[in-house]
Amino acid sequence: MTADVLTEETTTSPAYSDLATTGPTVTKSMVNGQTALVIVSCIAYGATDGDAFMSFAVSGALTLAASDANGAKNRTNANDKSTISRVTVITATSTATATVTAKYKATSAASTTFGHRRIIIKTF
Repeated sequence: MTADVLTEETTTSPAYSDLATTGPTVTKSMVNGQTALVIVSCIAYGATDGDAFMSFAVSGALTLAASDANGAKNRTNANDKSTISRVTVITATSTATATVTAKYKATSAASTTFGHRRIIIKTF
């Protein structure tokens, strides 16, 4: 399952949070012990030097907060657009629907922009 948000939006948040348009978000039914690949990708750039992160949070079949360990990172240079991505394996801890939502943060006090945001989940 795949979801996209094409809109370019900015953040200055040093903690993982939503952008003005939340997501993208994907929901997938999972059974206890089932694994899935979660792939996040986007274009990221900043107005000044800093780090741009795209990660994801999961609720439902397991609970997982957005973190750098599961995030894609770009060392942004002033208005230098880069595509970033990350592949992570998750395992359901219960039989339920997993809701996977992209989250974003920036280490620069200036605006960091994220666009062409995509999240993919593939269960096995």
